[in-house]
Amino acid sequence: MIRSIYRVPPLFIVIQVSLVFLLFSEYVLAKDKRETIRIKTKFLTRDSTLVIACSPNGKYVLTGGTDKKIKVWEIATGRMIKVFSGHKAEIRSISFLAGNNFFISSSTDGIYKVWDFVGERETHTIDKGFSLPVGPFSSSMKALSKDKILAARKNFLEVWELRSGKTLKTFKGHTAPITATALSHTENKVISTSDDETIKLWDLDTGNNIDTKRQSPSRTYHAVCIDNKGRYVFYGGGYNTIVVWDLQNGKTVVLQEGYKGHKEKITAVSVSPDGQFGLAGSNFGNLTLWSLKSEKLIKTFTRNTGPIAAVAFTPNGKYVLAGGAGYILKMWNVSTGKEFRDFVPNPISLEAVALSKDGRYILAGGKGPKFALWDLKVKSLKATTLNSPGIIENFSFSQNGRYFLTSGVRLRLWNLLDRSYIRDFKVKSVFVESAKFSPDDQLIASVGWTKSIELWKVATGERAGILEGHNHYVQSVAFSPDGDLVASGDWGGNIKIWNLTSETEQKNFNDGSHFVESLVFSPDGRKLLSGHSDGKLRLWNTVTGEVERVFLGHQSTVKALAVSSDNSRIISGGGDKKAILWSFITGKPLRTFSEHEGSVESVGFFPGGEKVLTMSKDEKIRIWSARSEGEMVELIAFENGEWVVFSSDGFYQASKEGHNHVNAVLDGKSLPLFKLETTNRNPEKVKIALGR
Repeated sequence: MIRSIYRVPPLFIVIQVSLVFLLFSEYVLAKDKRETIRIKTKFLTRDSTLVIACSPNGKYVLTGGTDKKIKVWEIATGRMIKVFSGHKAEIRSISFLAGNNFFISSSTDGIYKVWDFVGERETHTIDKGFSLPVGPFSSSMKALSKDKILAARKNFLEVWELRSGKTLKTFKGHTAPITATALSHTENKVISTSDDETIKLWDLDTGNNIDTKRQSPSRTYHAVCIDNKGRYVFYGGGYNTIVVWDLQNGKTVVLQEGYKGHKEKITAVSVSPDGQFGLAGSNFGNLTLWSLKSEKLIKTFTRNTGPIAAVAFTPNGKYVLAGGAGYILKMWNVSTGKEFRDFVPNPISLEAVALSKDGRYILAGGKGPKFALWDLKVKSLKATTLNSPGIIENFSFSQNGRYFLTSGVRLRLWNLLDRSYIRDFKVKSVFVESAKFSPDDQLIASVGWTKSIELWKVATGERAGILEGHNHYVQSVAFSPDGDLVASGDWGGNIKIWNLTSETEQKNFNDGSHFVESLVFSPDGRKLLSGHSDGKLRLWNTVTGEVERVFLGHQSTVKALAVSSDNSRIISGGGDKKAILWSFITGKPLRTFSEHEGSVESVGFFPGGEKVLTMSKDEKIRIWSARSEGEMVELIAFENGEWVVFSSDGFYQASKEGHNHVNAVLDGKSLPLFKLETTNRNPEKVKIALGR
């Protein structure tokens, strides 16, 4: 865990920024101003929602999954208001106990826990000494009353006394592990699916098997539900198969199968409270609504939102919920079919960051559908989200502050003032690694998965020329400060300097190093700095072609470079998770920024050189003081347009809903950040930290 020491406000909290990836940024603040604070930042792997349960009063929805926690969300606002921790394995079932005050949960290690919802505590644990199977199955535990539950134990269904865990009744008949159960309280009917390729209907009072349906091996059903009136059984499984079983007439109807071939599976189902509709979610991210009476498809809510593992109707039947891999929880309006709320929006995916020449704007984005444009100079700090043209590998601002470029699957020119896109350039490469404006903003140089450098006219989008001579794909490009030269570096370690007037090669550098990842001219144009895959920075004399200095400090590829405007310092970012501030004159490191937990992909100097910008694969953008120890601020933007900025002394500024996406821990208890608004939301403190 990375720790940095700072001064504190008079409050003790741990702030956890809970994102889809799931990002946790924890700010531990001391209780006394005289003490210090530790800021700990950590990204966890992407977690998945595996189970959804709504409270009977319709106010809350509970989610559980791979992070082993139960999160409580307020349906009306989308806010996460509570977190229950205690399970040590994936959570697979959640069920309320005859009311809104208590609920029970189970995890794959066979542990069942009863929780006091109001008191926010665990009341007791049941350990039956067996593990649940791990796989794509629905909830295998249901609450029967406030003191009894129905649970699957290997091949059997059992009714347990809740307090003692004593088995009161056993349902025998399956010959392989049970994968899912469903319960109709009013009719005392139970449905179970099993790896023995059967679906069984049981009488809850007697434990007798009423009926059995056989399954095709390729269509094994691991998702099942029954309506409250006990008439319709709605289930799905392999080969994208959805079936409705009418218990009144005994007829089964296959509603759908093979829509996207044998690889798509129905992984979650639910029936509306009035028993009219069935909801089905698949591992391909499709969420569909069906009429159980007419046996027809009514609506498709979404496609490819990510694999769906759990679905549910809200108790009033007006909304449907889905959770799965890559997102926590989303909600759609049943009547309109439109997405109503994303409970945990994705953070802006980060592959690249760029800083405008005047230090006002920051561009940030990557593989996601959105990228962010931060404005640090407006009266109120702001991040605007824009639609991405595809994967973005690099950003570049024009010198005059009117335009910017996004490069990746497309090379696109944007208007910075109104945020509109102007045109795409018809590049030869299928992927553009880097693109830069010339100092006079008349030309653009782009490089990618070709062995050439393409030149473009900014005003018209026409190709102005092409520079050919590399024997390997070109990775990096840079203009000289006077705009007369272009430098390019390739995968073979070759660096070429080109004369733009004659469009000819002027110099070729190679000292045996590999893969030129980054290039930048010194402000006076006499030197060229290169970053390589061997972790070294090399300073070249552009006239003689000789290496004047080698900078040693990175243990992995040098990903990014920048030189201060006064030619005195260099900032570099590497695959070793470090950013290093160097003396341009001596070549010695002045400071190492080691707080990032991923490869540092972008760096930059603010005007005057007193602040530096770093961006890492850990999805964090940080601004640091170049003169003193410590981080100044951290910026986080979400795809839905919300954002949060944290200062190093524990204060924050956020958009209207930004702090709803952040969770805090106070003395070991989780609570949403918005509840600390009166004590820790302080735009002036953040403004000071930003140096504005």
